[in-house]
Amino acid sequence: MSIPVAVLTCVVLGLLAGVSAFFSGMETALFSINGFQLRRWREREPAAADQFEKLMVNSSSVLSVILLTDTLVNIPLIILTLIFVNEIPAPVPNWIKTLVIFGLIVFVCDLLPRVLALADPFRFSKSALRILTLLMPIAEPFSRSMQELAEKTADLFAKERPFPRDHLNDEELETLVELGVEEGELSAGEREMIQEIIKLGDKTVKDCMTPRVDAFTIPDTLSNEEVIAQVPLKRHGRVLVYGESPDEILGILDVKSFLLDHNEHYTERLEAPSFVPATMRALDLLRGFLT
Repeated sequence: MSIPVAVLTCVVLGLLAGVSAFFSGMETALFSINGFQLRRWREREPAAADQFEKLMVNSSSVLSVILLTDTLVNIPLIILTLIFVNEIPAPVPNWIKTLVIFGLIVFVCDLLPRVLALADPFRFSKSALRILTLLMPIAEPFSRSMQELAEKTADLFAKERPFPRDHLNDEELETLVELGVEEGELSAGEREMIQEIIKLGDKTVKDCMTPRVDAFTIPDTLSNEEVIAQVPLKRHGRVLVYGESPDEILGILDVKSFLLDHNEHYTERLEAPSFVPATMRALDLLRGFLT
């Protein structure tokens, strides 16, 4: 291999490795941001946080585009690397050189960027938003076509087609619940719980939960005696505690636990709050509580 070709190959390999590393870090960063981090991000950069939330509404498509692009980059990266390594004169077998190169690719293009993305997910995410805004309209149709092709190919080789599963509607589910109560399989309390879950349907968090501005909250400047005097009047099991303003939620106070033992200040007993987007499906939130 001539020197100009070797230099050009190294440049191309460097570019491909950089793109592959960035997409690996992008995947980790976008899918590691939780509700609390999103709220903090919105306080600092509301425009970027809103763009992130809109993008992640269809998170499965985002993930498909990222994985597809990363794969399309990794294929020429691996092929060029193998060709380049085989051209290097070294007194070691080619399989050893190949193994070392694969290890470097995995470390540099996958493990290292993921660790960096976890350390600072917002930096990766801001760059990812700019790139995905341009990439999604182009790559998403191709990604969807590839997925459909893969499903059709799998159907050709599948020995048996699974029988379509019939889904019960809400009325049929409620009828089964009533039959379960009549036959003694379910208690009245279980019936009410199941009926409430059925009613959730496609409702969002905004439809079901009390907005923060309407919730009963207490500041972090009260004494224990003042809290003991206030919280029993509302008869809430848990109460939000805020800092300088009601927009700054510091945590959640377990009222029962605090009333049983209030030797230390109530702000020392706060549980971490959970911030969820208002557009999240209520059933998804309920499923998150159960896991």
